[in-house]
Amino acid sequence: MTAERHSWGEPQRDDPRLTVRVCTKCGARKLTHHNGNRHWISFASAEGLAFHGEKTPPCFPRKVEVAA
Repeated sequence: MTAERHSWGEPQRDDPRLTVRVCTKCGARKLTHHNGNRHWISFASAEGLAFHGEKTPPCFPRKVEVAA
């Protein structure tokens, strides 16, 4: 199974200090933290577990099965 590129959804800004985008393929979350003139990005899985590292984590789309 190879990773794909994320397809980030529209930004959600319920808190002015945080922008959240959810990948429409795998459900991962891209979190942009805002603190005055400084900002940084972190990532979390669809289940809310934090990803560690400097790079964007891989996208492994969820397979949706349709009942016949």
